Parts: sequence; structure tokens; C-alpha cells
Amino acid sequence: MSVKKHIFFFGALLLTRAALTASGESKNTLTLVQAMDVAIKNHVTVKLAAAKTRVAKGQTLKNASDLLPHLMGSISQSRVFRENLESQGFMAGGMLDPLLGPFNSFDARVKLTQSLFDLNAAYKYRSNRSVEKAALLQENLAQEEVASAAALAYLEAVRSHREVQSAQADYELAKSLADLAMDQHKAGLSTGVDVARSKTRLAQQKVQMIKAQDAARESLIRLERVVGLPLSEETVLTDDFQSFAIPIPTLEESIANALKDRLELQVAETLVNASMDDLKSEKAGYAPKLQVEGAYGLSGNVPKDSKEVGDIGAQLEVPLFNGGETRGKVKTARGHYEEAAARAVDTRRQIEEDVRLSLISLASSLDELETAQQTVQLAETELKMAKDRYSAGVGDNIQVLSAQTALAQAHATLVDALALTNVARVNLSMALGHVRSFKL
Repeated sequence: MSVKKHIFFFGALLLTRAALTASGESKNTLTLVQAMDVAIKNHVTVKLAAAKTRVAKGQTLKNASDLLPHLMGSISQSRVFRENLESQGFMAGGMLDPLLGPFNSFDARVKLTQSLFDLNAAYKYRSNRSVEKAALLQENLAQEEVASAAALAYLEAVRSHREVQSAQADYELAKSLADLAMDQHKAGLSTGVDVARSKTRLAQQKVQMIKAQDAARESLIRLERVVGLPLSEETVLTDDFQSFAIPIPTLEESIANALKDRLELQVAETLVNASMDDLKSEKAGYAPKLQVEGAYGLSGNVPKDSKEVGDIGAQLEVPLFNGGETRGKVKTARGHYEEAAARAVDTRRQIEEDVRLSLISLASSLDELETAQQTVQLAETELKMAKDRYSAGVGDNIQVLSAQTALAQAHATLVDALALTNVARVNLSMALGHVRSFKL
């Protein structure tokens, strides 16, 4: 079977499966793009990242409250049975009884507090905004990672199904060669050894086909698990490997695009900004704080006899000495900043490494694919020549079976080369930061 026939045969199989799906015999068809989308929707990693984003948003709102007005309302009604005025600083004497009561006490008022100057709270809020942004980027990064896992699982499932088709083709070839050996033996052109040898090879190919079928089922189950599909339902893959020439982008262009689009670097740089604002926030612990507050309400014995009361004032807090607490916080924040900055630098280097390695892998896999296709063609030619010689009664079938083995190995190498090429394409998309746009 030629390479074109091999690809055509697998394409026909996919069309047949699609037809079966339309008739209701298959329950799920799945493209690679669908696999990535469903995995992003179902995978626990994405759900956990989304939960962390909500936590970060809540923390931002919490810290923003330190900069916003606080308006509180209170109302109270109490009954005092006995109060000692001397405990309040009033010295009774003469006819004045220090014990007062019983009496009622009512108070209702609204209190407003507003921070006018608080660098610590301002920088803390900015830091939380950056952390919230980083959490959202990490959520997108989780989607990218889950999509890449789904894509690789899909490619592995396609490779396993390709191996099944290759094993089936090798089995059919072994069967035809066994029939040829029987015919040659009946015609007196070969010995029983040739028949036994061909039947042994047929049995070996059947074992290989069974193993390939088992591996295909296992890879499909793993794909369903990654994507989040029901394991009890049959899934039919509708995408296949592409073996056409693939343009390879330049190194400089790829690195520039990766540094611009990779979410890992965006997360790292955002966390650097957050760490810097944390450091500024802790340094602001040396700065004074200023706030104003006012209250207005009613006060009296009972609500109907209450009088209007109110007050307004400002409060300035100047830190003088807190036992070195602020200094310790500054040192800690500076350490976190230096750590975040180092991680950002390392992330840039890691991205450049990923791009370089993925480009090398893609170029190498394309060369291997071209060689594998030529090997299949040569193995098919070798088998045809050996089969013609054996059919003509020249020699035994050792050369035929040897050529058959070479063709089977060539088919396996071709499947592996196709898989490696498409895996390299996925890895390059991951290195550039847009695996979710990958298509076969």
C-alpha cells in the first residue's frame, strides 16, 4: 500500500465513521478544536484558577475600602438603674448625692469617616489590583495549559488509531502472502516450510493488530478523561494528521512574538509590579496618616425628648516607634520584590529556550517525516520485487517476509513521524503562547 493510498484509506475510514455518527450508531464526534474547548470548560484546573481570580477580586475590594468613606449608623436605648457620678470624675459634696438614677438613655446618630492621606493603604490597593490582574492572567494561562494537554492527548489518540490502520494493513498483507505460499506449495513451487513460515508471520501480525487496537482504546479513554467526556460513550475522532509542508517561522520573529504573547511572562511582570507596590506600601509605614470624621444624631432620655447633637474633627497619626515592625516588613517586602524580579528574568530566558527548542524539534521532525515517506515507498518497491520473484518460483519466501517486515516497520516509522511532526507543531504553538488557535 503506497503512502497516498495509506492516507486515503484512513480518510475513507474517517468519512465512514462520520456517516455512522449521522445514522446514530456513534454517539460523539470530536474535533481537536472541540476537544480543547470542552477541556477548558470542564477541567478542574481552570475552575480552580477561576476561583482564585474571584478571591483576588474580593481582596481588592476589601483593600479599596480603606480609601473610601465609611458611613456607620447606630441607635441605642438603655435603662440605667444606678450611676455613680464620682466614678466619672464628679466629686459630690454637701447636699449632692453621688448616686444618680434610675433614668433612661437614648442615642441615635450617623458617623462618617474619610481617610485623606494614607500612603500605606493607597499602595496596598495598587498591589491588590496587580494581583487581581495576575490572577486573571493565570486563569487564561490555565486554559492554555489545559488546551495543550487536550491537544497532545488528541494527537496521541490519532496516532494510536493510525497504528491500528497500519497494523490492519500489515495483517491483510500477511494474509495475502500466506495465501500465496499455499498456492505456490500446491503448485509444487515451494515447500511446506514456506507455508509454515508465512502462517507464523500471519499470527505475529494478528498479535500486533490486537495490541494496537488495545492501545487505541486506552488512548481514547485517556483523551476522554482529559477533555471531561463521559467514559461510557463512544467518541469518534474526526481530525487526522497533516503531512503537507509546514512553513517554519524565523527565530527572531518567533522570540519576539513569544515575549509579547506568552502569559507566563505577563504574569511574572504583573507580580513584579505588585511586589514593588507592596514594598512602597510597607515603606509608607513611616509616613503619617490623616483622616476626618463627623457624627450627627439625636440624644436624650427617650426618642421624643431627644435633642440634636453632632461633632466633627480630624485625626493625625504620626508613627514614632513600633519596635522595628515597619523595618521588618520593609525587608520582607524587598525580598519578595527581588524574588519576583528574578522569576521574571528567568521566565524570559525560559520562553526563549522554549522557542528555540520547539523550532529545532519542528525542523527535525519534518526531515524525519520526509525520510519516513520515502522509506515506505522504497519498502513497497522492495516487497513488490520480492513477491514477483517468489511468484515466479525463484527461491523461497524468506525475502518476501523480510520485505514485509521492512514495510511494517516503515509504516510504524511513518506513523511516528506524523505524530512527532504534529506534536512539534503543538509545542511551537505553546512556545509562542497561542495553542488555543492550533488546528490540524
